[in-house]
Amino acid sequence: MNYTWLQAMGTRQTSAGVPVVVALLDFIPRSGNAGLSYTYGRWDARVQVNYHSNFCENVQQANPRLRNSFRGARFQWDFNGGCGLARRLSIFANVSNFTSQDKLDYYGWVALECRDQIIGYSFIVTDGISAQF
Repeated sequence: MNYTWLQAMGTRQTSAGVPVVVALLDFIPRSGNAGLSYTYGRWDARVQVNYHSNFCENVQQANPRLRNSFRGARFQWDFNGGCGLARRLSIFANVSNFTSQDKLDYYGWVALECRDQIIGYSFIVTDGISAQF
């Protein structure tokens, strides 16, 4: 598992030439990953979670308090599993985002009452047979 906590700020100049401290665009201040694996005999399973915090995507110079756009925090859970059928033959199944966690976009302050849109992400399932020659 890992977790990252970063802080960074930038400056820009207004039209009057005055420097202003601003958040950096697309800078993700908090992120983390964790996973748990199980292997026994011919069986293999893995559960993973990925997290990122809120972050600023776009700054509107005219009215930054109301129109800055943010991407909301998101957890994504994934599962991978497999079974060996023979020495060089196995089957597998992977499910990405099995909780169907949505992506939240905000304008203004990062809060639910300022939510602008929700982009729905469904889960993705892949499966198959793996053979080594």
